[in-house]
Amino acid sequence: MARTLLRWRGVTLHAYPTMLGLGSIVGIVTATRLAPWLGLPPGRTYVALVLLLIPALVGSRLLFVLMRWPRFRGDLRSVWRTSDGGLSLYGGLVLSSLSSTLLLPTLGLPFAAFWDAAAVVILIGMAFTKVGCHVNGCCLGRTSTRWFAMDATDVHGQHARRIPAQLLESALAIVLLSLAITTRAQRSVAGALFLTATVGYGVGRFALESIRDTSGRRRDVTVNRAISVALSATAALALWFGVALR
Repeated sequence: MARTLLRWRGVTLHAYPTMLGLGSIVGIVTATRLAPWLGLPPGRTYVALVLLLIPALVGSRLLFVLMRWPRFRGDLRSVWRTSDGGLSLYGGLVLSSLSSTLLLPTLGLPFAAFWDAAAVVILIGMAFTKVGCHVNGCCLGRTSTRWFAMDATDVHGQHARRIPAQLLESALAIVLLSLAITTRAQRSVAGALFLTATVGYGVGRFALESIRDTSGRRRDVTVNRAISVALSATAALALWFGVALR
């Protein structure tokens, strides 16, 4: 069940896709404004960010579907129905990064510096989208009686007090963006912003998996944790070599 965020003059805006779209717009505009600071031409950076948003969304959806294939196999029409949630950041990162190796040379954009800009889009987009998840009732945290638990409704309309995993991931994105920008400013190394954010997200995502509702999705947790470890370790090595060889 897709939760409605707003109805206006016959137009219905669902929480998840609306916050995803808003986050993407704010992220792209912000990254374009920061492009000169990152050593990038704003116009071409904007074009690349918009074009790469397509493989990012496709890859995000494909990984989500593949990890839940038994559910989608009997209802193929729901594969691309995202109004009720259903994207995986890791899938989008893989497909968009592969696509960027073909696109960026044609636009004359350096790979490392561009992905600093892309990290801004990803983190801002995540901050908005996870609020959409909270409103929609997907990506839930575990039920809990702790003081920080919140009343939450899942996509089936069931109420319970849960750990606000989605809002914590949104907060993580905001903190990582601040730290990544500070790190990039101090080191002035192209790619440092992206790599710092990747290390932080990988570690944070690994930890957040422990507070998610794992009912029927233990395999998802295992896969996401494995990707998180591999991604954060690779990014940490790349960051260390980049700074050491500077």
